[in-house]
Amino acid sequence: MKVMIAVKGSEEERFFRQAVALLKPAEADSILLVHTIDSAPRADLDQARERFLIRRPISPDRNDELHEVEEGRARAVLQFARHALVGSGVPDERVHEMTLRGKPNDELRRLAEQERVSLIVVQGRAGKPGPHSVGKTARFLIDHCPAAALLIRSG
Repeated sequence: MKVMIAVKGSEEERFFRQAVALLKPAEADSILLVHTIDSAPRADLDQARERFLIRRPISPDRNDELHEVEEGRARAVLQFARHALVGSGVPDERVHEMTLRGKPNDELRRLAEQERVSLIVVQGRAGKPGPHSVGKTARFLIDHCPAAALLIRSG
């Protein structure tokens, strides 16, 4: 069984412990940790610059700095997730990491199809009952992914 965990960065170790308890790691051939660097904030920045009549694009140096910050955050988030899974008993060689760029809904769905994952794990919002208990990306994945979905509400 191939499992994909959509890692957004606000997960607590409890989320990963619950995932491991529910997944039974011995049944998972591989666990793919995926973090998506959302392209929307960069587009919002460009739009704000235009609104203030700043016509020139962000300098290449500044653009590289922003890219490095995004990549550094992605590495830190995925490293935390790997550490939490391995600390919960998942063999390190079964955990794989991937960073995507773009619209999280589309990128995660595309990857799930491409990798033929059996199960996608998403985090619900703790303490928010009703329609706000699931974020927009988690909702999209639950509704549109070609795999079974496991929603974990930690908290």
